[in-house]
Amino acid sequence: MNDPIVENAEEPIEIHLPEPSIAPLIVAAGMTFTLTGVLSPVLLFLGILLLATGIGMWAFGK
Repeated sequence: MNDPIVENAEEPIEIHLPEPSIAPLIVAAGMTFTLTGVLSPVLLFLGILLLATGIGMWAFGK
């Protein structure tokens, strides 16, 4: 099969991917601790702190 579109392509298209980040993992842990915080106020506070930190890292880069 000869595809005229592929044969006439001048340069390959590069796909931009973001840098790897730990922020999604921190957000997930923060959500988990926040939801578990119904059982203990310490877990609720820790979850809110982790959630805010993870969202900040994710939104502003590092």
